[in-house]
Amino acid sequence: MTGRQFGGILIAMSDDRFRDRRRALLGGVRDGAGETESALRHAAMQGDGTPEQLQRFVRKIHDHAYKVTDDDITELKADLSEDALFEIIVCAALGAADHRFTRGMQALAEADVEDVA
Repeated sequence: MTGRQFGGILIAMSDDRFRDRRRALLGGVRDGAGETESALRHAAMQGDGTPEQLQRFVRKIHDHAYKVTDDDITELKADLSEDALFEIIVCAALGAADHRFTRGMQALAEADVEDVA
């Protein structure tokens, strides 16, 4: 197995074998049929560019999802259906997860670690 040694742990350094599936998931959720517009779902995934009423909520999901409260949801239900709110939450969560995954893979690739063949 080819990999990198990091803190005594061998980390496999192969291509992201799930990249195509991950892209298909993200694309399907973002661009598939839904109650909200694809552009809004895309903005929620990016964590930026949503309407003002949603921006604080979407940023909270991206930055500190554990801080989302029932009050946050209740406040947004006044203007959005449950289906629309669900789509926005899922897109924000998937976008944040994908960003963290991508940054983690980049950090591993750039880390100053010993190559192992």
